[in-house]
Amino acid sequence: MNNFIVAIVVLAALYLLKFYLTSPSVIGARGEKKVATKNRKWLNSDVYQSFDDLVVPTDEGTTQIDHVILSKFGIFVLETKHYQGWIFGNANQPYWTQKIYKKSSKFQNPLRQNYKHVKALSEYLGVSGSLLKSVVVFSARDCELKSDMPSNVRTVSDYIEYIRGFTQAVVSDEDMAEIKSKLTSLSLSSTKESKRDHLDNLRKKDALAASGVCPRCGGDLVKRAVRNGINQGRSFLGCENFPKCRFTKSL
Repeated sequence: MNNFIVAIVVLAALYLLKFYLTSPSVIGARGEKKVATKNRKWLNSDVYQSFDDLVVPTDEGTTQIDHVILSKFGIFVLETKHYQGWIFGNANQPYWTQKIYKKSSKFQNPLRQNYKHVKALSEYLGVSGSLLKSVVVFSARDCELKSDMPSNVRTVSDYIEYIRGFTQAVVSDEDMAEIKSKLTSLSLSSTKESKRDHLDNLRKKDALAASGVCPRCGGDLVKRAVRNGINQGRSFLGCENFPKCRFTKSL
């Protein structure tokens, strides 16, 4: 009887461990750590300054950025995705597709996600958005990009080469010192508590949007359709206070 109970406890512990190791947050953290390590190993620290997991204040709360690499050739803002299998998508699609054998799943277009990060960081640093370079990195080694992706969507095997490809200096030494100071301050303030608050804020926004309330201004969300472009006819939720409030949520 005792052996049976021990076996049950062991099986339960193994199940919980497997559940934890395969959770999206743990898988995502694994990919971010891999990219952070590679940044410091393969990018000359005399030329490139790396900052990881930054919580940036915005007018609407906060946003979290996986990696920022500062250099005189630009400020690279990296969004890491630790997805396996085949990846399909283009710059204009709101959602991309991951395919593993016969199983397909959708995820948010990471270019659009990182656009918000770039904009928030540009405003926080007080610099032109032209100095910031958005880069999406798929960090799983068994990931293959199957679509004709934009040049700033890379895999873990070639994103370093892409960053090194920028060779024209666009940031002055004076601006470099000021930006580095701001990023260092931001890194020190990005504590576990601030990251937890950021996640809580995201959950509250999602809950409001799910109930039909705009999390940005408190207006009602109404159903609309895209009028032009590749997504013409696609339905989405938009704030009733448009154009004053431009919050939207995909359906």
